[in-house]
Amino acid sequence: MQQSSRTSVRVEWSAVATAPAQSPGGDVLGYSLYVTDPTTGHSWVAFNGTALGLRDQLSTTVAGLATGKAYSFGVAAHAFNGEGAS
Repeated sequence: MQQSSRTSVRVEWSAVATAPAQSPGGDVLGYSLYVTDPTTGHSWVAFNGTALGLRDQLSTTVAGLATGKAYSFGVAAHAFNGEGAS
């Protein structure tokens, strides 16, 4: 498992826990991790567990970041009915 470095960061998140009555779209199919550079406003998908078939993965390492720069991260869960808010 790769840890954080000067140009990468390890990001972990918790699984969404919902009762079937609260989740009419069904179980979580995976998660997406979004990264935003607040200086430029540029955002990108750093990880898409749904597309990769990794429905239970709750962490990833984001590489290629600039040293000394602040980034913001958001995670969204995917279900049959689409993506939740990040």
